[in-house]
Amino acid sequence: EIKKQENIAITDDFANATLKNISIKAKKADTKFDFESIKQIPIRISITKNITSKKGLKEGQELNFKILNDVNLENNLKLKKDSIITARLETISLNQAFGVPADIVIDNFKVVSDKSEINLEGSIHKIGANRSLWVYPAATGGMVFFFMGALFIPIRGGHAKINTKNIYEVYYVPNSI
Repeated sequence: EIKKQENIAITDDFANATLKNISIKAKKADTKFDFESIKQIPIRISITKNITSKKGLKEGQELNFKILNDVNLENNLKLKKDSIITARLETISLNQAFGVPADIVIDNFKVVSDKSEINLEGSIHKIGANRSLWVYPAATGGMVFFFMGALFIPIRGGHAKINTKNIYEVYYVPNSI
């Protein structure tokens, strides 16, 4: 035989006595942020030597860029034209069959001087010719005709290239935030 137990409310006399005089009011959080106050100073750069994903690149390799015009930073700090900025080759993926292109990601830009090291914001992502847009449909559609689509499979994507003529921008963000 199962006996049914009544629901008895549990009360805490201490909690009731201490919480009686406390009123809790939630404050509305200040969600506004002034993005205009973030000062970014653009720095125009170009690479010093042509590079391509075809040969000679390794992940983690240092690359040199030059500054294209004089830039005034905070605290009378000035970057002169043709000064060298170093960057690191973060990722390189080679081109593949089915028209998949190669790509290069360059990041971690910094200016190194005798006095200090200045980190810059920004990255460069370069992709080769994407031939997969027509190789995939041609290969799969060609399979209907006596597997002739297999002839399209070895077609590779393009190599990623960065020339000295290409101009990029990285940004100096002061640490005043």
